[in-house]
Amino acid sequence: MLVVTLIPNTVVGDEPDLVLETEEYASYQRQQASKLGNFTKSDPMSRWIIRFDDGAEKYLKHRFREPESRANVSSPVLVVGARLGGEVRAFQSLPNVELAIGVDLNPGANNPNVFFGDAHTLAQFKSGTFGTLYTNVLDHLPYISRFASAAHRVLKANGTLLVDIVHAGLDHWSFHNFASKAVRASALENITQAGFDLESERPHGGISYLRALTKVNDKGSGLTQYVLVKRLA
Repeated sequence: MLVVTLIPNTVVGDEPDLVLETEEYASYQRQQASKLGNFTKSDPMSRWIIRFDDGAEKYLKHRFREPESRANVSSPVLVVGARLGGEVRAFQSLPNVELAIGVDLNPGANNPNVFFGDAHTLAQFKSGTFGTLYTNVLDHLPYISRFASAAHRVLKANGTLLVDIVHAGLDHWSFHNFASKAVRASALENITQAGFDLESERPHGGISYLRALTKVNDKGSGLTQYVLVKRLA
């Protein structure tokens, strides 16, 4: 089993310069991509990802079902850490979204909605491309400030960054113990320092498919929805 240690439980100021050419970073990429490395319906991890994908799609459709809930969503939408594309399909279903796409270190085979991309750079996208960026994988990103800088670059002026953080402890793929309120606060500070203003922070839970997504995590798991807006220079 591959185990990579970079900077778990990152707090503000702890993140070193990101050097993409190192073997350590390549090991991180391989580790994250391994979630879909042996994708079959009989594989336990594959079944979990399929369930998560379906639940995430339902959750976002429910979240944005009313017109007023979509006020902070504008097209085009980029989903970072999109796995099989459930979140992308949810945004594609919204009447005010003309285009939604996703990136992941391993989008799997024949995925029409998601293609390869590194959350720390989003290098294939021009500056000011997207109206909205959504992610629920901050726990899997060792360098949150680098992701936040990349998100700031690819968003349009006044673009929206939507971040969902599940209050879960560490697992084989995570670098941040988001069961800790202090760690969640540090992650948020990394994002705001990259040029975002926090518009809202809302705890969320209670719907059945959200409970299904979080039941494998620590006792008392919940989810916080963060809405941030790109700050103008």
